[in-house]
Amino acid sequence: MTRIEEKIRNNKDHFNQSEPADGHFDRFKDKLSQLHSEDENENKFSFNIVWKIAASVIVLIAISLVFIINTPDSKSAFAVNATIENNLPEELEELDKYYAQQTDKKMCTINELTDTCCENTDFKKIAENQILELSNSRKELQKDYSDNKDDERTFSAIVNNYRLLSKVLDGIIETINNK
Repeated sequence: MTRIEEKIRNNKDHFNQSEPADGHFDRFKDKLSQLHSEDENENKFSFNIVWKIAASVIVLIAISLVFIINTPDSKSAFAVNATIENNLPEELEELDKYYAQQTDKKMCTINELTDTCCENTDFKKIAENQILELSNSRKELQKDYSDNKDDERTFSAIVNNYRLLSKVLDGIIETINNK
């Protein structure tokens, strides 16, 4: 047995009999309230910082998404050469985005097919030349359309240009597959 245990057993009657000194409970409550108020201030401070950081991160993500969505893919020859003027109607801009995505997909397919066989590399060059030619003619049509927006024939010609590009790329893909 240790000395402490022996002392506790010998003085067991003296424990829990006498009340603490006057003001002891008040001092104890004051100390507890000071400790709790400091803990609350620390928690609020760190919690506020966490909210501020989270809000900043959300704002940065939102801005990044806006730039990613509105920036054309730099690998796409069609998207780079797409709409030249911002004052084109919304319908034409939507067509432009749609066909740019379709052209990108078809060019990826052509790239995959031409990478598997060395004989098919000419088809890739043909596709790129067709995209460039049709892109240049579409730019001219868009300039004409922006000068005279009432001419439905120009709008139809732009739409036909998109369709022709899609058909040409489909034909190249079909030719590569049949070879």
